[in-house]
Amino acid sequence: SFIGKYDKHDIRVAYFLNDEKGGVDGYSGDKTHRYSYDVVGIRDYASGEGIYSAPAQQMGESNTINLRYTYNFFSNTEVGVSLLSGDLEGGSGVGSVGDHTAYAFHVKSKIENIGIMFQASEYEYDLDNGSDAVAVGAWAFYDTIPTEATAYNLNLSYSQSVSLGPITNLTYYNDYNLITDKSAGLDDTTMNATGVAISAGGVYAYVDFVIAKNQPFLGGTLVGNADDWNKRLNINIGYYF
Repeated sequence: SFIGKYDKHDIRVAYFLNDEKGGVDGYSGDKTHRYSYDVVGIRDYASGEGIYSAPAQQMGESNTINLRYTYNFFSNTEVGVSLLSGDLEGGSGVGSVGDHTAYAFHVKSKIENIGIMFQASEYEYDLDNGSDAVAVGAWAFYDTIPTEATAYNLNLSYSQSVSLGPITNLTYYNDYNLITDKSAGLDDTTMNATGVAISAGGVYAYVDFVIAKNQPFLGGTLVGNADDWNKRLNINIGYYF
């Protein structure tokens, strides 16, 4: 990997031979035993293969390169672009079964107490067999995502210094996310979280209300076509020392 910071420019380059489980033929027998989701197989979605089942054909990322460049304006605004490109390998010496690419554009700015973050991104798993879905795994759990989609994220926040007993800061935020233009004409995924982050010495907590549709975080799936909205009150408390 390479990290270079030159005045207002920030350049980062990273190369990954495979994923954290050693790739499709790695040492781990269960590819879902990981803490972050990675692609683990080709999903035969069109033929009715279950979206939460182990994939019939295993697959893993290989020879992936990540590039990221940002430029800072006025000391409070960051604009950047990111690019990912790599190969996809099948199990048992099958070799390449396709490739994957992704790119993103983002803007992050803070104007006094107001924070603004926006990102537009697009990804694609271009599989040789033309499949419209891939299997992903983490937390001892399989799921399914479309082979391509476009995502938009917008976060607005307001930071307020307070003196309420041990509480010194309240940051109010609204985070809106949309995943659209999915393969196979799948329905959009939408999620909105509205909440407040609380700082009190070494304690950092946030309380938010989340509403979403076709979102795995709230019991859905990215390949779902649900009409109903799922809702959740989310409370997280952490102590840093």
